[in-house]
Amino acid sequence: MTTLHICLIMIASTILVSCIIMMILKNKTKNISAIKQKTTLTGAGVKLITSYFSPAEMHFLECIYKSLPKDFIAFPYVSLEKLLLPTNSKVDFNIASSKIIDVCIFLQSTMEPVLAIDLYSPSPLNNSLKKIDQDVIQLLKNAGLPFIQIRLEDDYNLTILKNDLLNAMKDKTIAKLKK
Repeated sequence: MTTLHICLIMIASTILVSCIIMMILKNKTKNISAIKQKTTLTGAGVKLITSYFSPAEMHFLECIYKSLPKDFIAFPYVSLEKLLLPTNSKVDFNIASSKIIDVCIFLQSTMEPVLAIDLYSPSPLNNSLKKIDQDVIQLLKNAGLPFIQIRLEDDYNLTILKNDLLNAMKDKTIAKLKK
């Protein structure tokens, strides 16, 4: 083999390797753009919930506002991810992060959460209002957020409801109200 043949083989090999690399890169670019296209919103995958809160839950929320002092504000469906912070291990936080509290009462002046309320219905037809699991109750207890479970009713005695809610709160929360 002459030097000319060796040079031609080297040039042909270089061109062949370059073509293979260009094809691989072109394929990667196609895959990346295909992935990007798949994650683009189409707008057709969602619809608006027409009733965020059931009438029974709304009635309960109205009763809270009628019974509690104006120092409090209540919000429905509060995510535990917004109420709790992870400490040493994220295991407990990860368990709770996908859970919600039916109603959470806050001190209006500081937005400090002071009471978590789990609403439940004994009706087998309303599966969304089952009692919350014990792990979540324990996490709230460990975090220091008082927790109460209340059965949905057609009518509430506002005085009894107020007493139940205030009794479930920490004494220091009530002391803040007196200041």
